[in-house]
Amino acid sequence: PGYTGWFRPGKTLAGFFEIIRNNSSSSSCVKAGSKWHVDVKCEHSECMEGRSKFYVRAYGPAIVTGKVRDNGDGSYRISFNLVDPGSYTVEVVLTFSKTQTWRSFPLISQRDPDYEGYLLPGFPLQLSVLSTKRTKSNVEQKSLPLCSKQQLIEDNSNSAL
Repeated sequence: PGYTGWFRPGKTLAGFFEIIRNNSSSSSCVKAGSKWHVDVKCEHSECMEGRSKFYVRAYGPAIVTGKVRDNGDGSYRISFNLVDPGSYTVEVVLTFSKTQTWRSFPLISQRDPDYEGYLLPGFPLQLSVLSTKRTKSNVEQKSLPLCSKQQLIEDNSNSAL
C-alpha cells in the first residue's frame, strides 16, 4: 500500500483528493476529549458523487479509529474523538474510490472493485493532544470512593439480575 512507500498506480483516485480544511488549521493541537476533524474533497469526475470508502486512524498513546461522513458531493468529514494526551499520527487511506450502490447488487456481470489502500495527499498529519488535567490550585480535589472488584464483576447469573 501507499503508506508503506509504494508509488500510487494510475487506477487509484487517491491523488485527486486534497485537504480543504481542518478545525485546527493554524495549529496541530487539540485538547484531550475534544473532537478533531479534517475535511477532504476529491476533484475527479468519477468521485464527485461520493461513495468512496476510507480506513482512518490516529495512533500515538492510543490507537483511535475515526468516523467518516460522506457529504455526497465528493467531500468528506473525517473526525476523531481523542481522549488520551500525547502525539498522534493521523492516517487517511482510500480503500475504494467508488463503491457500488446497494441497488446494483448482486454483481452479475461486473467484477469486484479493486482494493486501493493508498494514503491521501497531505497525510499522515501530526497532531498533539493536550492534557486537560486541572491542578489543585484551580479546582478543589474531591476524594471519591473506589469500586471494589466484587462491585465491578458479575460472577454468577443471579447477581446480574
